[in-house]
Amino acid sequence: MINRSLHLARHNRREQILQESFPLLHERRLTFERPVLQSMHDALSIQSDHIDAFLRCTLKEALKDFDQGHGEVG
Repeated sequence: MINRSLHLARHNRREQILQESFPLLHERRLTFERPVLQSMHDALSIQSDHIDAFLRCTLKEALKDFDQGHGEVG
């Protein structure tokens, strides 16, 4: 369940970054040559690493709160 939630959160955030960063590409109204697409892919991969780190940190804090009796599992 947690793995699926993490996967969905990552996917949704990547989609949001794609829409915000490259709106015309997301709407499929632009075409690019391969080097440009590779650059965009690399940029999103770097963003993805930051998102993954943020999610791990958030989960770590949530687990700590739960262990201290300040959280609950829903």
